[in-house]
This record gives sequence, structure tokens and C-alpha cells, in this order.
Amino acid sequence: MATVYEDEKGKLYLFVKGAPDFMISACSSFVNRDGGISKINNDFLGQLNDTIDEFAAGSLRTLFLAYKEVKTIPEEWSQIEKDLVILAMVGIKDPLREGIKEAVQMCKEGGVTVRMVTGDNKQTAIAIAKEAGILDHEWQPSEGDYTVMEGK
Repeated sequence: MATVYEDEKGKLYLFVKGAPDFMISACSSFVNRDGGISKINNDFLGQLNDTIDEFAAGSLRTLFLAYKEVKTIPEEWSQIEKDLVILAMVGIKDPLREGIKEAVQMCKEGGVTVRMVTGDNKQTAIAIAKEAGILDHEWQPSEGDYTVMEGK
């Protein structure tokens, strides 16, 4: 998602939000701890991946918030998808709906195999499936196991 904001001086800013794995290629820099702008480097990417894994293990969905100054309102995605500056990454908790755990348990007791299909990060999906009782809390992925898989 993207939106354009015009400040009181007439400057246009493009603000974008989206999944880090899709947005990272559109970003060239980030706002550092001091409030300055730094170029994305391997240290940043390593810390980013560690944080994404940490968020996912806690069943948090991750979103990048990014921006850039623009001269005109972009009309095509190709005008948006480069030189973005990462403002932040946030983790959003989507609590399970009331009764989900019980419904999953009833299905299992009735002989129904419950499957979950989601667009979430694989680790986030695993954490949510464990929360819902679709996967046992002790379940761990292993080579050649297709209990959890990605579309690609």
C-alpha cells in the first residue's frame, strides 16, 4: 500500500507499507538509531532477518514502513519500487478468533485433519498453527517434511 502526503511547504512524500520480504528490494537505506539515514548493508540485513525470525516465532506479522520524497505523484509501481527509506519494521499480533482452538480440537476428535492456508511468513504461520492447536507445540520442521510448506 502506498499513499502520498503533501506537507505545509508543498513537498510530496510517498509512504509505503508492506511485507519486508517483498519491500526490501525497493529500499536502499534506513533511518538509523540516531535519526540519520544509512545505506542498507550486510549488518543491517543480518539484524533484520534475526528480528523477522524473532517476530515470527512470537506469531507477529511483520510490516515495513518506508518513505521517499517525490516530485510528482507516482502513477506506476515502477516509480515507487526504488530508493525507499525504511522508517521502521513493526510486528502486528492478530489474535485468534474466539473459539478457534476449540473448533480445531472438535475437528481433530471427529477425525478431520485441519489445514491452514495463509500468506504469512512461514515461521509466523507455524507459530499461529501451534497457537490454534493445528500443530503440536513440540512440532519442529525437518528436512523432507511437508507438514508446513511455502507456495514457491
